[in-house]
Amino acid sequence: MRYLHLIIAGLHPEPGPSRAELLEGMPALKTLLTRGRRFSGEFALSPAQRLARFTPPDSQHTVALAPIRLAHEGLDASRPGWLCADPVHLRLMRDHILLGDAHTFELDATEARALVDGLNEHFRERVEFVAVTPDRWYARLATPLDGSSDPLDAHLARPVEAGAGSSSAARDLARLGNEVQMYLHQHPVNAAREARGADPVNSVWFWGGGEVLRPVVPAVAMLGESFLAEAVAAAGSVPYLPLNACAARLADKHDSALLYIDSLHAPASYGQYPVLRQRLLELETGVFQPLLAGLRRGRIETAIV
Repeated sequence: MRYLHLIIAGLHPEPGPSRAELLEGMPALKTLLTRGRRFSGEFALSPAQRLARFTPPDSQHTVALAPIRLAHEGLDASRPGWLCADPVHLRLMRDHILLGDAHTFELDATEARALVDGLNEHFRERVEFVAVTPDRWYARLATPLDGSSDPLDAHLARPVEAGAGSSSAARDLARLGNEVQMYLHQHPVNAAREARGADPVNSVWFWGGGEVLRPVVPAVAMLGESFLAEAVAAAGSVPYLPLNACAARLADKHDSALLYIDSLHAPASYGQYPVLRQRLLELETGVFQPLLAGLRRGRIETAIV
């Protein structure tokens, strides 16, 4: 492998433990960070925001991730107006609302199907909802919007303002989200969830719309650990492998490989630092140690972190 590009989302949570505390007992990762050539960029981007920037060099837009993810589900994404509409829990605090995704609650297929059936009845002829899995939902607007809102993972555990947005499309989607929230508030599924002490699924987050572009992955092979990353690689016609295959790929003669690690982002966002540390320890053994060995043996000529 002549060239390795390593992207680790959520590695430096703020606020959070110091770098020394977080990386204690991880000599391979610390060495890679020290010896690798640092890549200058916007490190605050969420995993989805970064994938949306895998664009052609002359593009002025980000990649619309909703049709890419939907197509990778095996569904028809050719009709305009598709958005990701993932279920969320909005928690009312004293002076703001916090957003949580499916990392913070459990939702089974029966509950998801009942919620989506109700939404389709309520929004008939305006919005078509589809739940492919309990935590991956989609919506097709009868009247497509010119734009979208930020990805869901850019707002985890952060205050959100109903109706706020940087564009008219984002504000329209926020208003639509408010209507979804009002409908779901009285849904029997949520009444049953609250009765047993579970968080209600009281809204959805619309995201992933925009310019339909073919992503350009900055490597000839991609290794990752999420459905979205796999979908982007497939849309860009780039071979995709799970992270645990990295050791076997070191002897490959591909010019470049991109390792895209995004499983740290959610625990970092939610302040789940023991979970974050445990995932890093797993990566230290399964990924970072083989990479460092490959670098020392000359199987990797250049590493960019």
